[in-house]
Amino acid sequence: MVARLKRLSMETFRFEIQCPSRDRGLCSGNLLLVDRGGMCVHAQLQTEDRYLSNRMVGENIFDLFPASASGSLRAGFSTLWSGRKGFCEDLYECAGETGELSVYYVISMSRYDDFHAMIRLRNISYYINKHERLLRQEEQKVEDLKRLAGIGVWKYDSKKQRLESKGYADPMFQPGEYREMDMAEYFSRMSVTDVEKVKEYIRGLDAGRRQESIQYMMHYQYGDVVLRVEPISCRPSDGGYLWEGYVQNVTDLITGQTRIEMLRQAIDSVSEDVFAVEPDGSLAFANKTFLEHNVSDRPRDVIGEKVFDLNKTLVDKTQWGDWLRSLRENGGSWNFTQDRVSDGQGEAMTFENYSYLIENQLHQELIWVFARDISERLKREDEINSLQYLTNSIINNIPVGLYVKDVADDFKYLFCNRSAFDFLRSGREDVIGKNDFEIFGRSKAEAIRNEDLQLVSDRTKIERTGQVGGASGSPVTYEEVRIYSEKKDGTPLIIGVFWDITSRVALEKELVEAKEKAEESGRLKSAFLANMSHEIRTPLNAIVGFSNIIAETQDMEERRGMYKIVETNNERLLSLINEILDMSKIEAGMLELSSKPVNMRVLCGELLNANLFRCPGNVIFSFDGSSPNLVTRTDPNRLFQVFANLITNAFKFTDSGRVTFGYRLDGPNIVCYVEDTGSGIETDKQDKIFDRFVKGNDFAQGTGLGLPICKVLIEKMGGRIGVESAIGRGTKFVFTIPYVPPVNERVGSGNPGRLKTSVRKAGARKAVSGTVTVLVVESEPSDFDLLCDTFGDGIFFVRADSGVEAVTLFEQYRPQLVLLNVAVTDINCAEVAGIIKEVSPGVPVVAFGNSAPTDCYDDFMAVPWSREQVERLFNKYL
Repeated sequence: MVARLKRLSMETFRFEIQCPSRDRGLCSGNLLLVDRGGMCVHAQLQTEDRYLSNRMVGENIFDLFPASASGSLRAGFSTLWSGRKGFCEDLYECAGETGELSVYYVISMSRYDDFHAMIRLRNISYYINKHERLLRQEEQKVEDLKRLAGIGVWKYDSKKQRLESKGYADPMFQPGEYREMDMAEYFSRMSVTDVEKVKEYIRGLDAGRRQESIQYMMHYQYGDVVLRVEPISCRPSDGGYLWEGYVQNVTDLITGQTRIEMLRQAIDSVSEDVFAVEPDGSLAFANKTFLEHNVSDRPRDVIGEKVFDLNKTLVDKTQWGDWLRSLRENGGSWNFTQDRVSDGQGEAMTFENYSYLIENQLHQELIWVFARDISERLKREDEINSLQYLTNSIINNIPVGLYVKDVADDFKYLFCNRSAFDFLRSGREDVIGKNDFEIFGRSKAEAIRNEDLQLVSDRTKIERTGQVGGASGSPVTYEEVRIYSEKKDGTPLIIGVFWDITSRVALEKELVEAKEKAEESGRLKSAFLANMSHEIRTPLNAIVGFSNIIAETQDMEERRGMYKIVETNNERLLSLINEILDMSKIEAGMLELSSKPVNMRVLCGELLNANLFRCPGNVIFSFDGSSPNLVTRTDPNRLFQVFANLITNAFKFTDSGRVTFGYRLDGPNIVCYVEDTGSGIETDKQDKIFDRFVKGNDFAQGTGLGLPICKVLIEKMGGRIGVESAIGRGTKFVFTIPYVPPVNERVGSGNPGRLKTSVRKAGARKAVSGTVTVLVVESEPSDFDLLCDTFGDGIFFVRADSGVEAVTLFEQYRPQLVLLNVAVTDINCAEVAGIIKEVSPGVPVVAFGNSAPTDCYDDFMAVPWSREQVERLFNKYL
């Protein structure tokens, strides 16, 4: 301390005493003139103090000062006389008694003459004590800093393997005096993971190698301490080395660094961009995610670079200024959404930015930004919105009413879909937020409330069917299901769905009726089959029986009568089979109609001629001559069939009287009728007379299919059929067909297309010579022979067994009539008819077979054919 004060005082209060002569005198101060023995001869004092006073004259000055100062003063005084310099100056401390402050003098001594010396004393105690106080204050601050920083000092003797330490670093050592500890004891308190590392470090000290600092952990009862040791000096000592240095308790520092590192790792691990920017745009901090999104050159250290130079889509220089201004205007916080591109060139992303302007204690501003990539969230929100829109569309467009009630809020409606509003014939404002008492009448609302209370009590479900008035006034039947449910927070709800089952109820009713009808149809079908067995066997028995008798009878009259019986039963059997086949086509959906011009008077004339021979003897069969001459487009064969069936039925139930048929024009329809004066139909059977297997008279012959077939044919032609009848007075069947006048149409026209060119050799059979030639396209020789044997007189028949052969023979023989079997399969028969019509438009082509659905033929004849049918065709076309 004295040495430091000496240096300080000498720099501050040093002065030069120059005594060139006695006349000039000495400089100001307390001056003493003493002899060589130290006796004060003269004193000139400016101030007096504890040791200096005018009484000093005659006293030895070395005895006036305390021993702490007199010894050094005497030594300095003796040098005046032994050296050449003759001058000395120094700082002397006169220590006070206990509790007293020391007195400090700067004493300058010079030889005055050979017998005396001049001594100047200057009391600088005030300055010294002041600086000493300041020094002690600074030392206390240093000590406080050591305590706060946990710093201590240590000594290590490599020879003794002993550690001495004091200070605030290690709790084992106190701040005051050094404390020694054996290294073995020290290692016992050290973390086992650090022992070997420290031992290796000490081995280096033992070898005198200067090393860097080392850090290790010590275990104490109250907790772990992390110490950092730094060697400062080393000197040899008794065959070893004495090391000195400082030690610091860095537990809090390491803990803080660990927390900071953990925080940084956490920030680096988040999926958000986290970065800090200075007001001038310099990047101060950036986490890993920010660098991945905005810096393509990963190894480059971007801290300090301008943020608007990293990624132009993040922010440009102008936007940065706007950004900072918005932050200040919004109180230091600003949130916004931004579209930018990863690395400035990758895929576009949408970010949600949260920015904050933060000022530290030094009033330095820093902008912290937390940016979250919400591209995927927006995509999911779009998907959710689309799904929600789809769900709402489904809920609002399904034909099922849906509603939700809040049980806790007086059962008020929370939600209804569009079907529910439509069903209630109310708007949203009329239902939502209201209960049943505010929507329905009191009685109905009470019934619904009781059901709801029971549902809440039982927590099951309610299924019920009800009926309300519809918008059109007709009743609407509905089915409803109500269930109990709860929200996530436990709020009780009632969810109800209901749907219109009016159509279903009607369908169920129809199904019941259809079932009953099917059962009835099954019963009738069974009766039909039983009856059919009889209906078929009866004509077959007659045909087989009389055919055998004819072969044995020589009498021609008897044979003609038997022929007549066979022919009649043959027609009965043919009619039965045709009706069964037609009904089969109807049920299979294979019935097709043609459309061609038909002269109604001509058709009715043919009907009259064809049925005259079937008319009973006591019945007058006639055509209503007042019927107009009409030509319409329709299917002539099916129209002929309907008339024929109705006429046959009239003959069957009329023993005497009249059977009349005809037609008239009524607006867009032709009204046709067949009227008889027969037995009539019972009233309860008139509604079922057109059902299958139903007969007006269960004992009459027939299948019960004729009238159903007529009904189907008329309806397919676009008309309707009905009956008027009274028991004992007769029956009148009336049906309509559309009146469609033909416009410039030629019967049988058409272009069937190109025929095959490969044919086999044609062959023909000349039956009986005559003036008329008929070409028959028939692959069965037996059917052709039957035709020739029956009508061979005066007609020349030519047979072709294929379509190609028919064209060839037509060109060779030029027939006046062509009979074409539609069952010939080597070529399209419609094409054959079309070719013939192109060559000779006036030659009629008549198809025969099961059906002929096209318009390429002039007429059609069903098979098996009868003699009357063929005669009618020959009379018509030849």
